Amino acid sequence: MNIRFSSKYKLLISLSLIILLFTLPTSSAVQPAPDFTVPTTSYEDFTLSEQQKPVVLEFMTPLCIQCREVEENLKELHPEYGDEFIFLSIDIDGNPIDYLDDLKEQRNIPWELASGDSELFSTYQGTSVPMVIIIDPEGYITYEKRGVPSRNELSREFDKVLEGTAERIELREYGIYTIAILGGIASFFSPCSFPLLPSYVAYYIRPDGKNKEQTGLSMGVKASLGIILVFGIIGAIAVSGGRWLADYIPYLELIVGISILILGIFVISNIDIGGHLSKNLTKLKDRLNMSPKKGSNDSSPFFYGLGYGASSAGCTAPVFIAVILSSWLSQGFQGAIIVLILYLITMSILMIAFSLITVRFKSVLERKLSEASLWINRISGIVLVIAGSYLIYSFIMF
Repeated sequence: MNIRFSSKYKLLISLSLIILLFTLPTSSAVQPAPDFTVPTTSYEDFTLSEQQKPVVLEFMTPLCIQCREVEENLKELHPEYGDEFIFLSIDIDGNPIDYLDDLKEQRNIPWELASGDSELFSTYQGTSVPMVIIIDPEGYITYEKRGVPSRNELSREFDKVLEGTAERIELREYGIYTIAILGGIASFFSPCSFPLLPSYVAYYIRPDGKNKEQTGLSMGVKASLGIILVFGIIGAIAVSGGRWLADYIPYLELIVGISILILGIFVISNIDIGGHLSKNLTKLKDRLNMSPKKGSNDSSPFFYGLGYGASSAGCTAPVFIAVILSSWLSQGFQGAIIVLILYLITMSILMIAFSLITVRFKSVLERKLSEASLWINRISGIVLVIAGSYLIYSFIMF
């Protein structure tokens, strides 16, 4: 069977293969976990090599949604394993101990919190939070998990350490550029932004002809530009020393949630907000003597990209900033810029790929569901309302 790919698909596949090659880890002999010393909410320093018990490390940030899920799982297990293990949550944001002490009290966390930094996170090959690591009494890593491990999974790993049957594993070694690519992937599939992808599909797969001129490539490029603008600004501020920005990023999640909720209401009401926006932009271009190109005057994918980037930043900005600052320390200004570019390229490729898939499905659904356009529009509006409500709920609850 002869399968032919257009040039845009070939380019996308080539770039994806390059990313895959970059993200392959290098192998090394099993070695003890990297030693470190951090200040804790006990107002005493914690040094890993001085511990006589197995240690459970959780790399986190105070405003991370998934980190709260890990925290709840650990709380369930702490009464049973708290005497046998040392639990320690390390804030990679580097917040002061007084702040973490208040956080510990507010959330009723029964173990100590520590103030870490981007350099420590990079030493443990961190690409996204939460990240859970279990270290046996001899200082070797027996478990590593990026994301949210279940209580049962953690319990099994704890029991293995206590029984002396846990297998020691090597810390997967990635270069700083590979970490940037993995971080870009994690940011694209962030729990703050990922719920918006169905709304992207629902809004653009509408069999009413309003998005007929859009191609997957043009949609993806425009949405990617929105993501690039958000993370580019954050990265530029981080490189210039503005780590403080991470404290205010989560509020973008609330703003985007409200915007998506309103957009969903407009779609349910059959109000073409995208059309009105495009007309106003066209008038603005006319006043500025900028002639828009035919077939490319719909700027709504760009604004979707802005919202998607802002939502993702609500969860991943601390990690993003940590990766940028770590590359600054190890590679200098040029290295930080390369890391920033790789991060943005990775997210852009994923958005373009998703847009191409969206349009491909759109052409199929337009033929089969043309008579159900009113219901499809209403369903897409409901999806947008649910996505917006989720972002608002997660901001309020976490």
